[in-house]
Amino acid sequence: MTGAERFNLLGKLNALQTMDLPTLAAEYESLVGHRPQTDCVAVLRRALAYRLQAKAYGDLEEGEKAQLKRLATLPKPDKPPIMPGTKLVRTWRGTDYVVTARDDGWFDFDGRAWRSLSAIANRITGTRWSGHAFFGLRKG
Repeated sequence: MTGAERFNLLGKLNALQTMDLPTLAAEYESLVGHRPQTDCVAVLRRALAYRLQAKAYGDLEEGEKAQLKRLATLPKPDKPPIMPGTKLVRTWRGTDYVVTARDDGWFDFDGRAWRSLSAIANRITGTRWSGHAFFGLRKG
């Protein structure tokens, strides 16, 4: 791909960011040959960006596409695993709180077993929290 062709592709990719839904749908139809199956602007922008780059640089092999489809159907874990014995420490309003993960999936806190980190976060703060967010295991 020449420098001019790369510049042209970059211009097309940048132009996607300012297109509205009808324009994106028309672009998709002209590039792919049929109307898009979504009306989500963000999805259409990504799909068009992929198609434009595949056209310029070459698409994935059929085996690679099949592997990606298989991977997309795998169940996604809801939460990261917490290893038994892990101690989670959170300082809240000047007090340190320590929670220990058990091997049965429960948590030890405040002298008793708790089923979820969210319940513990609620107990500490008095409000609803995502336990994983409260203990810094994910953003939120």
